[in-house]
Amino acid sequence: MPPLGYFKPFCKRGHDRRLVGINKDGGCTACHKIQSRQNGLKNRDSNRPRHNLQMKRWRKENPKSIANTVLKILYGITVEKKDELLRQQDNKCALCLSQFDENNVSCVDHIHDQTKQVRGLLCKACNSALGLFKDDVLILQKAIDYITKWRI
Repeated sequence: MPPLGYFKPFCKRGHDRRLVGINKDGGCTACHKIQSRQNGLKNRDSNRPRHNLQMKRWRKENPKSIANTVLKILYGITVEKKDELLRQQDNKCALCLSQFDENNVSCVDHIHDQTKQVRGLLCKACNSALGLFKDDVLILQKAIDYITKWRI
């Protein structure tokens, strides 16, 4: 029997306990983290249907929170800022002036660089058109000239 206070320098998985530390039970902290992670994954997988149901319910009850997170991540704005833009634009597309509703939703238009500065709100068609023209003024001008040339 080893003397009191003695511990093996390496655990059964080969971790150096002098480097990773010893938890209060005398075990290796690295092994404890690995075991906790494995147990967590087992619990998550065994409770997946219940977890999915809870998340579905939470998303339904908190749509503004989801929208706020998405807007914050993608554009750096909040739902309140988007609502303010909607009021400023009189709930219309900044380009074609079509009214926003359930069928014609607003899209956040932003500069496609590191700043991602928000320019305004567009309908899906106008937002797609700007994206297809790559926000290039020369290409847009050529498109205007082309349409004007063939106008009757």
